[in-house]
Amino acid sequence: MNLLCDKTPDTITVSGVDYKINTDFRVWIKFELILTEQIDDTLSAEILAEIQRLIFKEPCPMNEETVEAILNFYRCGKPPEKHSGGGNDKTVFDYDFDDGYIYAAFMEQYGIDLNGTNLHWWKFRALFMSLRADCMFTKILGYRSMPITSKMSTADRNFYQQMKKLYALPLPQSVQEKYNAIEEALLSGKSVDELI
Repeated sequence: MNLLCDKTPDTITVSGVDYKINTDFRVWIKFELILTEQIDDTLSAEILAEIQRLIFKEPCPMNEETVEAILNFYRCGKPPEKHSGGGNDKTVFDYDFDDGYIYAAFMEQYGIDLNGTNLHWWKFRALFMSLRADCMFTKILGYRSMPITSKMSTADRNFYQQMKKLYALPLPQSVQEKYNAIEEALLSGKSVDELI
């Protein structure tokens, strides 16, 4: 599928049958949020049912082929990204936390009010990936992903450390709860095992 030559799809094909789907970017952001909330890689029956209700406009059998078709649509028809495995695949944005920055970036650069428009997921992703380097959201992504090295000047190192701290993403709730328990244990003199 070529976004320049082909019409954006509004169906997913499973076992030779086309099923109408919700293509609006909001649906697929919710889909991504569901996936990122998963602690492990397994999808429970409840999660699969939630995904089915979210994505499909008509009943569709949920099986391995369906899941692969959903993931293919989510990836905008592109193959899965290859990761280096070097531990540099750190998340640098979050649709919930960065919603205001993303909204402002689309309004500023494209004149698109994301709150008042329907936009196909594939078109949204193309626009999202092409946000200018000088918009605040893109600058924040740069701060979050900037590796701080000993080769930097002291001023640069201090600046990027401050920016990373200022624009840091919140910790996942489970990690934050563990940090809170450790902090409470240190302050109260209890063992961490008593609190977790």
